[in-house]
Amino acid sequence: MDVGILSYGCYVPRRRLQRDAIYQANKWYAPGLGGLAKGEKAISNWDEDPVTMAVEAGRYCLDGIDRSLIDSISLASTTLPFADRSNAGIVKEALNLSDQVMSADQTGSLRAATGSLMQSLRMGSNALCLAADRRKSKVASVEEMNYGDASAAVLTGSGEVIAKYLGGYSKTIDFVDHYRETGADFDYAWEARFVRDEGYQKILGAAISSALDRLQISGDSIAHALISVPVRGVPQKLAAVAGIAAGAVADTHMATVGDTGFSHPMLMLALTLQNAKPGEKVLLASFGQGADVLVFETTEHLN
Repeated sequence: MDVGILSYGCYVPRRRLQRDAIYQANKWYAPGLGGLAKGEKAISNWDEDPVTMAVEAGRYCLDGIDRSLIDSISLASTTLPFADRSNAGIVKEALNLSDQVMSADQTGSLRAATGSLMQSLRMGSNALCLAADRRKSKVASVEEMNYGDASAAVLTGSGEVIAKYLGGYSKTIDFVDHYRETGADFDYAWEARFVRDEGYQKILGAAISSALDRLQISGDSIAHALISVPVRGVPQKLAAVAGIAAGAVADTHMATVGDTGFSHPMLMLALTLQNAKPGEKVLLASFGQGADVLVFETTEHLN
């Protein structure tokens, strides 16, 4: 019996902030931000947080699904509202899931969402994997220009899957591209060129090639390459090295949504599945103290 994705959903707040508005307010102090002053980003309302956004994504994902069949629920985020309370448990209550559902919060690395997704796929159980982030940023920073808010949900299991899981590859390396200490409000980021050359290209690029080699899948057979890197041109370069066609590289949605942190890989997956056709191979790659690469093949059950 096939194991893979049974359903998916996402939630992007309606409100948008134009990046040029950020630049115009801060150009007296940070004129160098002008190069990023294009497009817009999604921003949550005052009463939204990762829990409420995860509930919205979960509702879309579970539309028409028998909720009594769900075995577990996980919520991945770096900005969970509670440090000592089950955030996933709150979502479980809001979604009217059974009290017998196992719940877990996932955090600590931007690829914890894809790690949770990969673990659920390996187990083959009916697992609702959620990811949501609402990250703060310093005024007049690159992060203020880039960070957006959103959530995504993927229901895994076996049977009439819409995307069969072909396999994955994961590596863990304590490469620090950015970090946020406990109690701090903002991320501390390292120099962009260092992160691009030593992180994205060497770690994530090698992981993509290794995943394809291990699964014996040629790069040119990938119809959708979802490389969750919020830097212009980098996904295309990584795809080219792996032999993936330039036309297969998915839109990162940076121009309209922004970098949504934990939820971004799964958000890209949900938005891609909306337009994919049966029989297409989909590669999902995420980065954060290592890399996760998952490969799926859409089936005839994809609407």
